[in-house]
Amino acid sequence: MPMLEIIHSDEFSREQKKTFAASAMAIFQEVLSTPVGRLRLFFQPIAPDSSIEDLLPGGDQPASMLVLRLTLLTGRPDDKRAALIGRLSALAAECFTFPLVEVRFALIEIEPANWGIGGVTVAERQRAQAK
Repeated sequence: MPMLEIIHSDEFSREQKKTFAASAMAIFQEVLSTPVGRLRLFFQPIAPDSSIEDLLPGGDQPASMLVLRLTLLTGRPDDKRAALIGRLSALAAECFTFPLVEVRFALIEIEPANWGIGGVTVAERQRAQAK
């Protein structure tokens, strides 16, 4: 189950978030064949006074920030990971009117033994399904 977190310092409207979420789901369906409802998506606003720019001398204007953090199980091919990074970054830039060159993206891969669902690791679930 992929989890996508959008960490941002700017305010986004509900409509912007809905547009992003619907389009992101379509990208996951196309790139990874993710079933509808499997993507977990979270918006995490960062308070304007939370950035280091506000704490440094001369840093009177906090910088805008937009970071996408995607957590997936390991095993996706390089081209699929690159497609997700490129397409989701471009989507975020478009939906939130943010410069693409300033969008940051972190893809975190988790081993099935380190991901649990309902108290059971994915590795255990996979072994049980293989029997």
